[in-house]
Amino acid sequence: MKKILILITIVSAIFIAGCAPSAVNYTNISSMDLPVKKYPSRENLSDLSLAIAKPEVTISFKASNSLKLALRKRIAQDAYILACHLTQEMRKILVAKGFTITDTFDNLNAMTFTQKRNTSALFTAFISIEINEETLSDLVDYVPQLAHGVISSKAKLQIATIEPLSGEIVWLKNVPVQDSDIQLQYPYWASMNASETQIPVELSGTVNSIDDIFKQTNEKITQAVDSFVSVDEFMFLNTDIKKLKKIKRY
Repeated sequence: MKKILILITIVSAIFIAGCAPSAVNYTNISSMDLPVKKYPSRENLSDLSLAIAKPEVTISFKASNSLKLALRKRIAQDAYILACHLTQEMRKILVAKGFTITDTFDNLNAMTFTQKRNTSALFTAFISIEINEETLSDLVDYVPQLAHGVISSKAKLQIATIEPLSGEIVWLKNVPVQDSDIQLQYPYWASMNASETQIPVELSGTVNSIDDIFKQTNEKITQAVDSFVSVDEFMFLNTDIKKLKKIKRY
């Protein structure tokens, strides 16, 4: 008899307090690993003092109940790793470009009034990823029963500069990224073998494919920061920020 899958959507915003190592150590699969790069220093120096806020990562995961239970903690961990890693990489890129980085914050609300007043701008990224699973067919002649499906992902990526006191976005770039479809095969009741530290072996390929979604996001964001942010452009931005502070009487 064909089983009816109940689709449940989980939406979680990842706001990270600090970047301690993830508490989840899987027994049968490695945690997602993101590349650490070196960026050549530039000669131009900027008098614009920047603070960095950890990227705001929002994940929407819509899947069958069994797959959701097996993978949601892994996806949350991937988001955690991505946000922490991007914070470090963005800082390195901006320092290499000649910007003064005053501090790193969890988000704008974590800054005191004095910190906001003494900081020209807050640099951050906004990441929204939708991961949807669709089961295409079940194979009832095998034990355990296998399900075939597709995991599709869509992402909206942006890098931004915020004037801290007003909270106004004064510079915004949309980062192009391709949608993806992942073919998968997994036990219908995969979650029965899942736990806080273990993912069913049959889902290893699916996990690696989902990791690739986050790896692509990391690559696109770091490339965008390296390509779009320039001392010359932000010199004019600094003038606009000073005008804004004067208008707001800060």
